[in-house]
Amino acid sequence: MRVPYHSGSEETEDFRWHLRDLAYGDFQERWEALKRLSVHGVAVVEPLLNMLQDDQLDWEARWFAARGLAAFDRPETVEALLRILAHGQEEELREAAGEALSQIGPSAVMALSSQLHRLDQKKIAGTALTRIHHPAAIAPLLQLVEDEDADIRQQVMASLGTYRQPDATHALLKALADRSASVKIEAIKALAVRHDLAPGYGLSDRLQRCLDDENAQVVTAAIGALSRFATASVIERLATIMEDGARPEATRAAAARSLGWMGTSAAFGALAAARVDGGSKLQAEIIAALASPPPALERMAVTALLERLPQLQAQPHSESVLQDLALALGRLGDRRALSALEALSTHDHEGVRLHSQAALRQLVVS
Repeated sequence: MRVPYHSGSEETEDFRWHLRDLAYGDFQERWEALKRLSVHGVAVVEPLLNMLQDDQLDWEARWFAARGLAAFDRPETVEALLRILAHGQEEELREAAGEALSQIGPSAVMALSSQLHRLDQKKIAGTALTRIHHPAAIAPLLQLVEDEDADIRQQVMASLGTYRQPDATHALLKALADRSASVKIEAIKALAVRHDLAPGYGLSDRLQRCLDDENAQVVTAAIGALSRFATASVIERLATIMEDGARPEATRAAAARSLGWMGTSAAFGALAAARVDGGSKLQAEIIAALASPPPALERMAVTALLERLPQLQAQPHSESVLQDLALALGRLGDRRALSALEALSTHDHEGVRLHSQAALRQLVVS
């Protein structure tokens, strides 16, 4: 391979050796050579382009050339990388070209968009578009929201979640009814942080419909997203899920956690009224939620914890939950818990005794 060099100076000599290392060295030598060549700026573009397009050179050298060209937003660079993306034989080299185009950014959007109709390039081009994070990428991404590949749709939803444009928002809302659980979860995660959405979008109602999804992970994601909607209807739905013995325990525990995050009197009332049934994970989540109330609800939380105590003591294998409850009472610092903690400090289980004694020390100090 012939690599064009500058000549006649010490710097040019170094430049030449770095190019040779990049073309013919081992992996580590190529890595170091590319780092050193980067300080030469645009002078390195032409030799890197030559390397990238030389199909007689081994693919790893061309892979490094593609990485190096990502720093240069120039028409000839975009054109060469697109040519590799469209016609390259090695999958790794095409992926490097796609990654380089995504780093170049907005000026590469049109080039990447032109590959979306090609089945063999769509995934690489689509992935590159999801990484550009520029409004120019929204339109081509919207072409992929109904793609048959769920992995592509999931990546698109993750990317569209970074935009606030109406088209992106409508695509995310529509994805809540996608046939793939992973796509729905990605849309839920993106919409959960959209505090800018006006009530007219009906986000709370749309997320509540996800509570009936057949996939437990979708339900759990929707439960978490609904924690920001402390309305009567949402609290009632989450409380119902928390009490539903037919639901997986992890789902019921997620509902308790979400109610705790709301931090309202109504939400804490639902937690306080929850039956003492289900496994230790659910009970631990209810106790954890009651243990972290806003100041105005601390008295309610302590009352609820003390009322749960006799029922928990009557359950078999409740030692870990009793430990959590003891620590919660100690943290809240309400002296109404003193007699209950004194009784727990003589429990048969060593862990319960130690946790109760630690909680008693907190009460004495507070």
